[in-house]
Amino acid sequence: MAVTANYRHADPTIGIYGLKNPFYVIIDRTGVEPFNLTYNLKVTFINTGQIITKSVTPIGTLAVVNPLLLIEDLMFNKYGGQLESSSPNSFGSVKIEIGETFSATLDNPPVFAGYDTDNSFLIYNGYKPLMMELNYRDPNWYNTTPIKLPKRKKDIKLLEGDIELLSFPSLINFIDFVGTSNAKQILATVYNANGTVNYTTIITLSSIPALTGTAYWNVDINQLEILDGGYIEYVVQWQDSTTLAFFNSEAITIRRAICNPKQGRYRLRWTNNYDGDEYQNFTLASDKITQVQKGKRILSDGIDYTAFTFATLSNINNPNITEVGNKVTNLRTLRTDYLNQEELNALEDLYKSNAVLMFDPDNNLLPVIVRDTTFTITDVRNDLVKVEVLVEIANIER
Repeated sequence: MAVTANYRHADPTIGIYGLKNPFYVIIDRTGVEPFNLTYNLKVTFINTGQIITKSVTPIGTLAVVNPLLLIEDLMFNKYGGQLESSSPNSFGSVKIEIGETFSATLDNPPVFAGYDTDNSFLIYNGYKPLMMELNYRDPNWYNTTPIKLPKRKKDIKLLEGDIELLSFPSLINFIDFVGTSNAKQILATVYNANGTVNYTTIITLSSIPALTGTAYWNVDINQLEILDGGYIEYVVQWQDSTTLAFFNSEAITIRRAICNPKQGRYRLRWTNNYDGDEYQNFTLASDKITQVQKGKRILSDGIDYTAFTFATLSNINNPNITEVGNKVTNLRTLRTDYLNQEELNALEDLYKSNAVLMFDPDNNLLPVIVRDTTFTITDVRNDLVKVEVLVEIANIER
């Protein structure tokens, strides 16, 4: 007698799964149906060692459950600053164990018989948009190269000094890997304005002490000099520890913005649907709006009940008014220069992200709330658009 766990795939531990995509296990057992049967789920988030258990009552011997729901509060985006860092709550290993509790006879109390199944999965804190396929694995995180990066924008225009952190999984459980599959290095290819290669260089990830453990690793990809009119392509490489073969990610291209903004740039950072970092510059003229809310409460009516005459009965200077509910709201209307469709698609996640930060023209870091639920397209030319976004600077006033 043993518990069986069906995760749909022949080898369910291959690949990477999204925490917020539908993920289910069909639980059954072999042997004669016992009495008082329940199944025991034990889900461990390996990065932190946190364990959550749950008891499931089957229908007959069959039960269907989403075990990843148990760890939703354990995986979350954690801002690591503008420095190269690891994000262990965005990407990690999850172990799912399933056992059974039952009675051998109707008169005996149920007894836990131990865990029969033990599977470990790589999970990212996000989802594949519009994907309703159960236990979905993106082919490029499973058996197809180039390996996917958790980045919506693949062609990025940056100003001098912009920090653009590229997030990527520290390891891949890929069908073609024989041994372990840790991220090894980033290959940077520097191109001239005419599209020819000027030189290539390797960023060795082991030389960055902050990149540790199973996590999204975040590396600044705006550190090399971009030649006038040229661009740089970055490719993350994972290495099979047995064959020493390299497996490449899709390429991320960095270009220089054509000109520096005259009004001073605002830069937003948010997390996309893969829980990777995404950025956008807003370089056109912005509006600053300040809203002040003030309330008053009258604590007395200004009547002197000890007065002897009507002249002294009411005192307009003594109403005892206090101000309450004072609040200052600082709003910014931010505007982009022309964006292409890829940049526009990336902005969709801005409105769903719960971790949006703004860098002002002085590079001060401010947490903000995106006030609009839609963005305004202010101009369209040759399939390029300008976008206007309203944000509120978060404050602690009460």
